[in-house]
Amino acid sequence: MGENSAELHRLIGKVHLNREEYEEAITELQQAAKTDAKLPFVHFNPGLAYLKKQDLEAAKSEFLKDGPPNPTWPITMTNQVLLPTCSNKTHKLRNI
Repeated sequence: MGENSAELHRLIGKVHLNREEYEEAITELQQAAKTDAKLPFVHFNPGLAYLKKQDLEAAKSEFLKDGPPNPTWPITMTNQVLLPTCSNKTHKLRNI
């Protein structure tokens, strides 16, 4: 893991996300995506940070960057919880 690697930015972003430091998490996670767009969960994690900030449109946008949900996939948080939550503005944020 290099000094400016996507993996390092993702790891730092996840630490911020776990500490509920959402702005810092988004900054690090976006840097990870910019460095390596194919990194696993590169859009899911910033989507989670936006969701925790109640920015549902930004969260949905991040989640969909990995492609549209596929109904043939097993039940996942993105398919079954997050996207419906983001699509329904009257819906309160679910604690995940």
